[in-house]
Amino acid sequence: MKYHLILENAAGEQLDMSTTANRYMMSKVTGLDPPGATISTATYATMNGSQLNRAFLEKRNIVISFEMRGVGVEKRRHRLYRVAKPSEYIKVYYRTSNIDVYTEGVVETCEPSRFDMPVSGQISILCPDVYFYSTQDTIVQHGSIVSGFKFPFAIAEKPGVPLGVYRTDNSITIQNNGDAIGMEITLEANPDVVTPENLAGFAAAGVTRISFGVQSADDAQLRRLGRTHTAAAAAQAFAWAREAGFREICGDIMLALPYYSIAEFDKTLSLLQAGGCTHISAYLLKIEPGTAFGRNPPPGLPDADAAAEFYLYAVQRLAQEGYRQYEISNFACPGHEGRHNLLYWNCKDYWGIGPAAHSCLGSVRRFWPNDTAAFIAGTVQEQYEGPCNAEDYLIMQLRLCSGLNLTEYAARYGVRFDASQMAFLRHCAASGYAVLDGDTLRLTPSGMIVQNAILEELI
Repeated sequence: MKYHLILENAAGEQLDMSTTANRYMMSKVTGLDPPGATISTATYATMNGSQLNRAFLEKRNIVISFEMRGVGVEKRRHRLYRVAKPSEYIKVYYRTSNIDVYTEGVVETCEPSRFDMPVSGQISILCPDVYFYSTQDTIVQHGSIVSGFKFPFAIAEKPGVPLGVYRTDNSITIQNNGDAIGMEITLEANPDVVTPENLAGFAAAGVTRISFGVQSADDAQLRRLGRTHTAAAAAQAFAWAREAGFREICGDIMLALPYYSIAEFDKTLSLLQAGGCTHISAYLLKIEPGTAFGRNPPPGLPDADAAAEFYLYAVQRLAQEGYRQYEISNFACPGHEGRHNLLYWNCKDYWGIGPAAHSCLGSVRRFWPNDTAAFIAGTVQEQYEGPCNAEDYLIMQLRLCSGLNLTEYAARYGVRFDASQMAFLRHCAASGYAVLDGDTLRLTPSGMIVQNAILEELI
């Protein structure tokens, strides 16, 4: 099979290392195969086998061994230096009759010999991003029905009443985001509604991430919350999800519940760890008006100070167990952050499908009505919610541990904090609620507890 390996520098100058036309002949190339993985596991008492803590791919290192033959070797050597300059950006294309992909990296070394004939040498390229990406967009056609049936309805004299038009000229562009990581599709479920059969079906249908609303490992607490599952049912759901082949398993923990304790948190965390959770969401209980708890608050609720202490303890314990906080309530093993979550909090495009699902496309938010029967019947339409504006962006960015870039915020929305607001932020930083790192504002875990109070001064 004929193939090409082409190097391209930042200026767009290319060098084909696999053709005699350039008189650069590869004798060997390594690093095109999938990179190795680093896998960390832990073993606990009474546990069969071990628990996966984290797994990630190592960086890609492409090494090209080559020869230069014929006249004009010195000229070709200098061209090689221009394209494959150490410490600078390089793009590597791999092409066959069926494949056209690329990866990007930095030239580590470029070492042709000077006095040997033929001239031989090596180029080493370090690729922090391990994936190969398609050079082609994929264009797909999709149809839509344009309604032509409206009320009031009157039959025209002419025969033939158009009830609608089926359009086939729509097209969307889907960018290939790498051959080792595709679309993220998340399913949220209660532990007591899944079975081995439907979990296997969800996995086969393309669902890549499953999230269980566990909340607590204490059965008495689950009954107080009106939950229909037990801790044992949650453990069983996790086991079935692993058997179905899910690699991304998420679990929810609810903090500051009635009669809450550190021991309850630790017990729930152990349940999620044993279940193979790569991602954990830890929320403080919020009593909403109109809910059962809103109408009749349960006894034993911790006060605000105690709730804050539970949150800070959760942040600390999750970090100790390898779950890195990346948002106010979300923690993940490195590399297992929710991609949808990050799109949402960065006010980027995401697509929600189904009853009560929300989308944001082109900075415009829409939602589907919470009516399952109507959605299945096709009698409801997606509703307009509003634009994603500067206020939304500020709120979302300060939920992220990466924080808000002030220059980016000003460039995007034309909003700058005034002198009094900046003085307030410096006070927050001095008090341990925030970090001002150059142009970036980040809230600390203590600051995230009082985020609403901070936002009141900034909006």
